[in-house]
Amino acid sequence: MAVKAVFFDMDGLVIDSEITCFAVEKDILARQGYEMTIDKYTQITGKRGDDIRKTQEEMFPGLDFDRYQKEFMEEFVPRVIDVPQEVKPGFFELIAALDERGIKKYIVTSTRLPFTMKKLTLSGILDCFDEIITGEMVKRSKPAPDMYLHALEKSGFRKEDCLVLEDSIAGVGAAINADIPCICVPDLIVPPEELTCKCLCVAKTLADAIGYLD
Repeated sequence: MAVKAVFFDMDGLVIDSEITCFAVEKDILARQGYEMTIDKYTQITGKRGDDIRKTQEEMFPGLDFDRYQKEFMEEFVPRVIDVPQEVKPGFFELIAALDERGIKKYIVTSTRLPFTMKKLTLSGILDCFDEIITGEMVKRSKPAPDMYLHALEKSGFRKEDCLVLEDSIAGVGAAINADIPCICVPDLIVPPEELTCKCLCVAKTLADAIGYLD
């Protein structure tokens, strides 16, 4: 496939932030007597706002979500947003390969724009991308296809000329629902087979995507 644009998720795919986010979730939910596990956490990664609330309240009956949300934001910003995060393996190799080929690079994340800009800036990779697309720009969050369809429209390319890189269940689902070729690069868990079987491959690092560019 001759790729003309690559759509990158951010957390867990480009920057190694999900494990810290998980720790914040785990600490805050424990105060209300609930146990957050990796399996449960991966049910909310890639989602936003009301979708997270719905999933959390289903997983943790009786949860005081307003208290949870307040405490989460109080800890999430200093522990995740205000701290530089490590870049995931293979990122710079892939960026170099994309630049050599003149392939456009987009961040497509459910994270809000101010937080996205700060994360990418502190990690020193903001300038690696041609455009930033965030959750508030569309009506529905992942796994709905809206974010990737919006990115596709922004790029001006056909679906078959684009490639999505995702790590999460919701993110891979969004790419599949948008009918855009996808490579899964798992972070905390490998998404279920009913999703990964529809991907081009399940890669170990971002550098593995280089072989799918031409």
